[in-house]
Amino acid sequence: VSTQSTGGFNVWNICAVIDELGFSTFPKSDSPFNGTTISLFIETEKQLDQGSKKFKMYDDLLTPVEGIRQISIGENCVVLEAEASVISYDDVIGLVNKTMSRQPKAVKPKQPYKWITEVELTDLDHSSRRLLVAIQGMSCATCVNAIETNMIKVNGVKSIRVNLVGEKGEIEYEPDILSSHEVAEMINSLGFVCTVIQDGKHSGYSELVVHITGMTCSSCTNSIERTLLSLEGVKEASVVLTTEMGKIHYDNNVIGVRTILRSIRDAGFSVEIPSKDTKMEALSHRKTINSWRLTFVLCLMLAAPSMIIMYVVPAQKSVITGLKLKPFLLFVVATPGQYIGGRKFFVTAWKSIVHKSANMDVLISLGGLISYLYSVAVLLYSLLTLRTGPTEVFFEVSLMLYTFVSLGRWIENIAKGQTSAALSTLLSLQAHNAKIVTLVPGTFDIQSEETIEIEQVEKGDIVKIVPGAKVPVDGIVISGKSSVNEAMLTGECMPVKKVKDSTVMGGTINAQGMLLVRATHVGADASLAQIVKLVEEAQISKAPIQQLADTISGYFVPVVVGLSLLTFIVWEILGHMEVLTDEHYSHEEWALLAAISVLVIACPCSLGLATPTAVMVGTGVGAQNGILIKGGDPLETTHKISICVFDKTGTVTLGRPIVNKVAQVNHEVSQLVAIAIAGTAESASEHPLGKAVTNHAKQLLDVEQLGTVSNFINIPGKGIKCTVTNIRHLFLPNGGPVIANEYEVAIGNRALILEDGITLDTPTETLMQEYEDCGHTAVLLAIDGKLNSVLTISDPIKKDAASTMELLSSWGIKVFLLTGDNIRTAQSIAREAGIPKERIFAGVLPKQKVSKIQSLQKKYKTKVAMVGDGVNDSPALVQADVGIAIGTGTDVAIEAADIVLIKDSLFDVPVAIDLSRVTVKRIRMNFVWALLYNILGIPIAAGIMKPWGVTFKPYVAAAAMMCSSVCVVLSSLFLKTYKKPADVQRSQDRLQQKLRAIKRTAERSLDKLKRKKKHSNETMEGRVYMLQSLSSSEEV
Repeated sequence: VSTQSTGGFNVWNICAVIDELGFSTFPKSDSPFNGTTISLFIETEKQLDQGSKKFKMYDDLLTPVEGIRQISIGENCVVLEAEASVISYDDVIGLVNKTMSRQPKAVKPKQPYKWITEVELTDLDHSSRRLLVAIQGMSCATCVNAIETNMIKVNGVKSIRVNLVGEKGEIEYEPDILSSHEVAEMINSLGFVCTVIQDGKHSGYSELVVHITGMTCSSCTNSIERTLLSLEGVKEASVVLTTEMGKIHYDNNVIGVRTILRSIRDAGFSVEIPSKDTKMEALSHRKTINSWRLTFVLCLMLAAPSMIIMYVVPAQKSVITGLKLKPFLLFVVATPGQYIGGRKFFVTAWKSIVHKSANMDVLISLGGLISYLYSVAVLLYSLLTLRTGPTEVFFEVSLMLYTFVSLGRWIENIAKGQTSAALSTLLSLQAHNAKIVTLVPGTFDIQSEETIEIEQVEKGDIVKIVPGAKVPVDGIVISGKSSVNEAMLTGECMPVKKVKDSTVMGGTINAQGMLLVRATHVGADASLAQIVKLVEEAQISKAPIQQLADTISGYFVPVVVGLSLLTFIVWEILGHMEVLTDEHYSHEEWALLAAISVLVIACPCSLGLATPTAVMVGTGVGAQNGILIKGGDPLETTHKISICVFDKTGTVTLGRPIVNKVAQVNHEVSQLVAIAIAGTAESASEHPLGKAVTNHAKQLLDVEQLGTVSNFINIPGKGIKCTVTNIRHLFLPNGGPVIANEYEVAIGNRALILEDGITLDTPTETLMQEYEDCGHTAVLLAIDGKLNSVLTISDPIKKDAASTMELLSSWGIKVFLLTGDNIRTAQSIAREAGIPKERIFAGVLPKQKVSKIQSLQKKYKTKVAMVGDGVNDSPALVQADVGIAIGTGTDVAIEAADIVLIKDSLFDVPVAIDLSRVTVKRIRMNFVWALLYNILGIPIAAGIMKPWGVTFKPYVAAAAMMCSSVCVVLSSLFLKTYKKPADVQRSQDRLQQKLRAIKRTAERSLDKLKRKKKHSNETMEGRVYMLQSLSSSEEV
């Protein structure tokens, strides 16, 4: 394309228009654009003016460069124009990126508008880096609050998000000020155990962690590092002698894992890739569970004897004067219990107090320590004063308190592990080994075969997949036929047919037939790894409703301590007034017990767990159903949408042209032969409509290769002409249609046919007009100078589109259609989908899609969802309150969206909305329970119900507190029973019944035709072939 940037129109506008037609296009970066103007649009966050600092910076730095014609201001962008004959396209890109890197505080847009620029925008903020860490030792939302509050104050930390249930944190920091190790150490100093999972130091590079043995000194590590760094594609290598671990960052497009491992072995060392069981163990909380189980067992071993002593040993029996046997034995049992059972609570509580952020462990520590120290003081007082009366102590209270709380933490972490079950399941799908084969050159015969670990598979490897085996990597089938079960990733229960050139995903199961697959995506780039990453990031994020819990938790502990002190004072006053006295305890003892009960029963844990547990389970359930929700925010927002806007191409429609009908107007050449001729002729064409004709012929005839094309002429804007030969082999050897040696073919529009002197009669013109009025493209086929058929080609509506629109409308959600196509095509598609014509936006350019979403948000004052799949949809997906991308769409759309539908099924849109509704409802239930528990439990523990004989001893309060947290987690786990809404299931069932009925009708017609045995009739033969194709087609 040769174009001048005049009137604001340039090559990128052309690309946008072509994109809107359903194709993907962009200027080739190696094209110099000789004799034209290179125009780049650099997006800005807001509209600039001539006096703005940012525009002046661009103007000052770029204008003096030779070849830069001018820099001007566009709509929310800076327009740079350069002379292609002076400066290359790549040089312009480099200049722009270099200029951006000089911005001191530039902010990268949420999603660049890729449709207006192909400049590979470098990260505008080079000073920040993302760090993912594992954090152990958190018990409640106060712990999360403590970490976030303290870390955000650290110089160099820009943002931090901590997930309580997942025990992970995501930190954005400045590496020039802090290192990842220092960040982890700071979190450790707060009383938690923090380890680095992933440091975003080398974005765009793969990371390989290996275990190296055979090293004896630092010279060995230096030798390995030098060897690795000498390899092309290795960015960084770090080897630690003491741990025998190495970390390598490399470009997997340049070098593979096996080459790296081989180089280490060639250097004289043994190397292996560590097992991934560590990650599975972290997800299951196994280490934490085992730790709390051990603590509980040890506490129980001390608490059980204390209870026996309480009820068996006589109260009056003395060891010496002033020292009773019963309290002495309790002291002996309880003292080691303070270290064995209370140490965890004491350490965490002390560190939280030092950093001015009290958490749940402070309350537990205060309750246990006060009861123990009070009992020690009473025991010493009795011994020093030689008291002969009974000595009332509460040593058993601290032991029972630690026992119940550790039991609660044990059960709670078991339940927490279940909230990550979906992520664990996804990780378990990964195959451990792969069979790599070498083929005989020029054939698909296997020359050699080797079984290797999955981590060693490289791009381009040929992988053999036998029936029943897991597909180890993403790839393209190069040989073989089979059906693959993809239910574990997409939720689709029916196996998917795989033939040559079909794509397969790692983690799925090959049901039948052997496949040879060329690996295209391995390691972190594989679909399964990307899904796991999305789910992990979603579970780290916080829902907006979590802010309420964080706010409450920040004040919770100080308020509870104040209430406990108030309880003690009130009961002391009432005791001196001899009001509501207790027959078993003195007023001082009862006041102390009530105060301890208040400390113990208060539970910020349930508040802190209410949201993250539900978000973890909800996002996990979504992933199991083929719906990837990117965090708590979209999960909470989705159920609020009342307007859903659908892009047309690739979303409501299939996104690819197919042949709908073949209407013959001349039967000299039978329909089947005509289709074979047309398919052969178009096999030499690169036009999408031509490819649709070729694919239709191949599918109908069930062949991979058609006939031969010669004398091919492509006439732009009209069609093609050629000679077709060698199609006899496509038909039955006996009784088939009569086949000529060669055919002269012309396929195209009216202009092409009329140019050849072929006239179109009125019925043909009427037929074409009818098809075109329905939004179809009518293509004329002439054979040997005579018009034979009219082929209609269109981008058909998806089979579940109409049912989905009807379902959403029944839920009160307004459905809109957004497309760049003309109004006639848009109305045709909307009519089939059941979308009212007043809700159609047609002829909309990509940038205008954003304004359409904005207008809907402004007009209806409500939440708007956008469903799309293409590059040109990404700005609208970002603008919408909830962006939903079809998983078969482009990477840009998937990156911009809030929700990704792995399956190409529109039914998942209402399922995502319903899942959001159910999850938010569960979060609210959890909050209500947690708040009611504390609102009712604290007054009862304080003794407000004592006049009616209802009181809580401290260990009863501890048991109640334990039940509170466990109930919240179990409530969230109830989301695992989620099922699709009944009306969605009914709609799917009705659609399947309809498709089965069509298939049965086709099969009955086929049997009827076969019984007639009229194979000599060419038209009948064609109908038999077509019905066979119809009855065996997966999508009727």
